[in-house]
Amino acid sequence: MQEKTENTPSNSDIKLVPSDLRGELVALIGDRLVAGDPLISHGHFHKAMEEGYRVLRGDLPSQAVSVRLGEVAREVVEESPGAFAVPGVENWIIRALLGTVRKRGWDLTEVQERELGELRGFLKQEQVRTVLAQLKLTPQELNVRNCMRAVANTVGGKEDPQKKRAAAGLAQAMGRLKKDDKAEVNSGLSSLVSRAGNRA
Repeated sequence: MQEKTENTPSNSDIKLVPSDLRGELVALIGDRLVAGDPLISHGHFHKAMEEGYRVLRGDLPSQAVSVRLGEVAREVVEESPGAFAVPGVENWIIRALLGTVRKRGWDLTEVQERELGELRGFLKQEQVRTVLAQLKLTPQELNVRNCMRAVANTVGGKEDPQKKRAAAGLAQAMGRLKKDDKAEVNSGLSSLVSRAGNRA
């Protein structure tokens, strides 16, 4: 009989987030990362899990499910940092560099000349070191070349087809989520109006 360790989920935990649902949630997070989402903390991954749950189940997670989703998010990130934490941080770096490029009005030539220095400076910042430490990553685990290529491609107008597909699929899923939120608000307002009318 297999002994339950501290990190092994119990049967009740597995029922809250069954393995098939866990797999779908992990796939959605993968899509978010491919689409360029900067997920740089366990809180970000937890929120992404909760949003994924709402997309897949069409309902808000209960308190118990939300707690379990937070545990699953942490497990996934710690089990496979290269697949989740690293791209989340790289997306953050790419966004930060693109912000600098736009602010300074650099063209493609200037980007290619200056982005390595800018990137090195960014990685030395205290906030960046803190993020990496929380995710148990080192700067050496980041693919700096990919970050630089992504920035140069964006400035040069080249689009990554895989990123575009992931972003489109994600936008569709998040659109459903926003529609559900709007429907909930409208339903709540109708209910309030109805109750107010009954009291009058």
